Amino acid sequence: MRSAYFAPSLRVAPAAKYVFAAALVLTLPVAWLYAWATAPAPAMPNPLYTLGLSSWLALAANRVAAWGNVRHPRWMGRAGAALGLAAWYVQWAAWAAWTVQLDARSAAETAVYFFLRPDVLLAAPAVIVADTPSVPGGAARIVVWLVELGACVIPSALAGAARARKPFCEQTGSWATEFNVPLQFHFIHDQQAVRRRLERDPGAVTSLLIPHVDEAPLFAEVTMYRCRGNASFITIYNYEEIQPPEVPLPGLANGGADGDEGRCYGQIDEPVVELLRFPVDDVDALVRRWERAAGAGSTSAAAG
Repeated sequence: MRSAYFAPSLRVAPAAKYVFAAALVLTLPVAWLYAWATAPAPAMPNPLYTLGLSSWLALAANRVAAWGNVRHPRWMGRAGAALGLAAWYVQWAAWAAWTVQLDARSAAETAVYFFLRPDVLLAAPAVIVADTPSVPGGAARIVVWLVELGACVIPSALAGAARARKPFCEQTGSWATEFNVPLQFHFIHDQQAVRRRLERDPGAVTSLLIPHVDEAPLFAEVTMYRCRGNASFITIYNYEEIQPPEVPLPGLANGGADGDEGRCYGQIDEPVVELLRFPVDDVDALVRRWERAAGAGSTSAAAG
């Protein structure tokens, strides 16, 4: 029996391997440039450079998943990690070539030699640490290298896997389009009951979601993922108004702020439903119906 919620199909399109190869080719020069930028200060690389390389790798893994139509989070996580590991290996070979002198070879020749000889390259840290004047200095270098390795591998693996979990329309072979409904709805108090009902009858969304006429301290918001045809998905969140001095910043991660009045909102608990299969033929028509309902309610309230 098919689940009521979206789940990745664990499929990898044939094109994914070619997209991954292209991302790898584009990433290697970036890793070389990173090594060149950090080589003048080998003791402590500029953290902004490390952040830049990490961000590039995460973006590259994200694009591999998106353009390669990868719907297998584990496969994409491993591919992202491999991309980051390759970048780390190249930058380490280049950086070590500028730091360790081998005979009369140039830095470029030494980098190629290190690249082709992983056994020699992986022994280079011991040589560099041994030349460090103090033990704390050597230990600091090791920590920096480990941080660089983690910054290359972990974000790219997480970004790739996260992108592969996004809703995909198997019937049309394309990614679902994310759409935030520009309305606030009545707060859903009994989340469990509503969740169970929607799991049995997803079409009940149209009757359970009632647009708010005015702003309220408690409300629900809706995000839809549209596919061609009627294979769409819906996520419903509950929000509440909160007082900024009383709430730590992590609690505002999924919230928002009203710039005009300084109001802040935070998401309450987990979503009411997340990526629930929602058979609707025309999402735009449904949103227009909600907007008309909100407009009619606002007119009635003003007349009253």
